Amino acid sequence: MLRRGVALGGRARSAVQRWRAAAPGWVRADVRLADSVVARTSGFSRPGIRARSGVASDGAAPGAPGGAACWSCASATSDSDRFFCPSCGAILPPAANARAERDLYFRLLDHPAAFRVDPARLEAAMKRLQTLLHPDKFAAKSELERAHSAEQASLVNRAYAVLRDPLARAKYMLRGRGAPLADDDDDDADGGGTPPPSEPRAAAASTLRTRSSLVDPELLMRTMEMREAIEDALRAPDPDARAAGLAAVDADAREREERCVSAIGDALDAGSGPGDEPERLEAARRATVELTYLKRAREEIRERE
Repeated sequence: MLRRGVALGGRARSAVQRWRAAAPGWVRADVRLADSVVARTSGFSRPGIRARSGVASDGAAPGAPGGAACWSCASATSDSDRFFCPSCGAILPPAANARAERDLYFRLLDHPAAFRVDPARLEAAMKRLQTLLHPDKFAAKSELERAHSAEQASLVNRAYAVLRDPLARAKYMLRGRGAPLADDDDDDADGGGTPPPSEPRAAAASTLRTRSSLVDPELLMRTMEMREAIEDALRAPDPDARAAGLAAVDADAREREERCVSAIGDALDAGSGPGDEPERLEAARRATVELTYLKRAREEIRERE
């Protein structure tokens, strides 16, 4: 009786597989989506069909390191399979462990993990990926595939927005190296900004000075003088004199911004040994703090022009 049951079960599985192979594409997509929902809610999958819930048999998340399973065909994927399954071509969701993945944004846009970036290379990579991932390309696909497309496209957009901006890029790299600014709002939490478990943020940051020591008296004095210059320019009765005064303050701030960006690059891109990393990170943090003040001052000038 047991052998007969096993044989019947095998024939039933073969029949299901033959039906799935012959069914129209939209039917197969709907069945995959149903399998996914069943597996997520009950912990079981259909007989003869490997789990398609986006979680491999070992519990690993799709797209995560370690040979996790594709949600569609259950084939193993690797770190290099960021967007599509190499076996069936289905679009993958962003890796569940992306938050802990250092320098993820650089890898997404195929750029070296360095502060000094090639803007044209970043833009070209972003446009190439958006052509592949745009939700409009998945309009006829299943709801799950459309959701994965939107998630991946959003992640690429976020990566590009952060890496193209020097201040956002500096904060992102510092956070990924366990040295975030004390007032960092962690607005890149979806893209690998947090340090890995082996480098807890508190432990790494404890080797560096507190934010109060980062804002040295000289920087505070220069910041106050810049704000006073902005107010003086705004008080000028003549519109031309007011515009000239604001332009002069803005030019000075822009020049200082360029020096800060250069200093951050020198600190974060230095190729020296790990022994002096705390000093280099602190130098980068100091320059990033000053860059933050300068950016706010220039934004104020633009708002009040």
